[in-house]
Amino acid sequence: MAAVERYLLTPGAHHAFVAAAVEAARYYPGHADVLVRLFQRIRSDQLLRRFLGPKILESLYVLGEESSIRCSRNCS
Repeated sequence: MAAVERYLLTPGAHHAFVAAAVEAARYYPGHADVLVRLFQRIRSDQLLRRFLGPKILESLYVLGEESSIRCSRNCS
């Protein structure tokens, strides 16, 4: 998860690598908070939000953690 988390936490990382990391993160329970922080970080960038937003929300749905549920209610 360290490599995946590195792309999720690094501002300015290439969007394609971030998208792959978002999709991989759904297989690592306990890391929904990292996806929620990423979603909050990209909210102001319309292009990134349109590209990454659905992927992030889908991964949060798959993880089904408490922070995922709060984000799905408040993030969209």
